[in-house]
Amino acid sequence: MENRKWSDWVRWCHADQSQSNIDSTLLTLIDLSDRSKYRIPILSAHVEEQGHVAAGYVVLYPGALGSLGRLRFCAQQDSGNTPTVEQIERELLASVIRTLCDAAFAHGAELVQTISQLRVTSDTDRDVPSFAELDSARDLTLASAGMKPVAKLVQMERNEDSRLAASPSIPRGELNFKLHDEISPRDWHAVIEATYIDTLDIPELNGLRNIEHTLEGYASSQPRLPRTWWVIQDGSVNIGCLLLTPDEDHQCELTYLGLVPSSRGKGHSQAVMDHLDGWATSHGIQRMTLAVDIRNTPAIRLYQSRGFVADRYVQAWINVPEPE
Repeated sequence: MENRKWSDWVRWCHADQSQSNIDSTLLTLIDLSDRSKYRIPILSAHVEEQGHVAAGYVVLYPGALGSLGRLRFCAQQDSGNTPTVEQIERELLASVIRTLCDAAFAHGAELVQTISQLRVTSDTDRDVPSFAELDSARDLTLASAGMKPVAKLVQMERNEDSRLAASPSIPRGELNFKLHDEISPRDWHAVIEATYIDTLDIPELNGLRNIEHTLEGYASSQPRLPRTWWVIQDGSVNIGCLLLTPDEDHQCELTYLGLVPSSRGKGHSQAVMDHLDGWATSHGIQRMTLAVDIRNTPAIRLYQSRGFVADRYVQAWINVPEPE
């Protein structure tokens, strides 16, 4: 491990990018490092073998979450063919990933995540296309390192014109939206956990993370107490939650929308989207993004009906500590 020189290895891993992009990445990571509760929030690792070099880094985010950063392999020019350079690359990068995951867990991470690009082979289905097998060099390396593919996600977005074109002329449903800090933390946590029951959004994550850590991770992207988190109420009964993450460029991420099982399939989601659209209009939001599990076809259809279109598809991978 090269913890004290992580910035050197981050530069090395991003060497194929422009200097401005490298500087921007470093400034972002340095800012994170300055604000992080972790003593060492960016961990780097590298392996050298017969002139070949592989390196990478992992970022420890609030909420006990590790995220793999850029990985890079540099081959010796005259390496020969036995074993092949591709085999060596996979072995060395897998070793780096395993080292980074172990280090992240040792520093308190509950989970390490990353994504890889999915290759679309057919879009004949309106909601979910078909995908090629997970056989890219990155996929094979992640699998070799012990990362598990847990879900295929569609990343969606819409601009203001798409929102206006898709917005219904008549608001649907009668729900109440109360800011999350206007109810007790116990009730807030309870309603969020209830929305995870029988969820179609990456159910493989259920039970892997502490709810406080999950919320800490959501909140970390906002510099102050989030005022864009609501508990959704039917009358006075808590039936769900809506979490938005706006930035300073008139953009916003729909971070999480969930309803408890007994309130699903009743048309409440359209009323939630009415609330979201009203908030977006009043705050001048020009672009909104989200990510959703492709197995969650009801959610995909809801977002499509409100002007969201698929931007790209990714495979989510995770690694968790071995049980003691």
